[in-house]
Amino acid sequence: MGVIEQQEHDIRELGGAIAKLKSTLAERENISKDEFVSPMNLNEVDVPSEAAEDRNATNRECIFPAYEE
Repeated sequence: MGVIEQQEHDIRELGGAIAKLKSTLAERENISKDEFVSPMNLNEVDVPSEAAEDRNATNRECIFPAYEE
């Protein structure tokens, strides 16, 4: 396949990829806000430390069990 034929082939493939992306975008735009599920923000989730046996233990108590203020 020559250079021109390869470029024409690549253009057709890119055109197909662009059409697929436009279709996906249109589908996503049709989702109402009630149906949309936001990805979880791990910074907002309270995850207990595996090192803490006491659920009320602070990070300092987990790292320095004998620490007294």
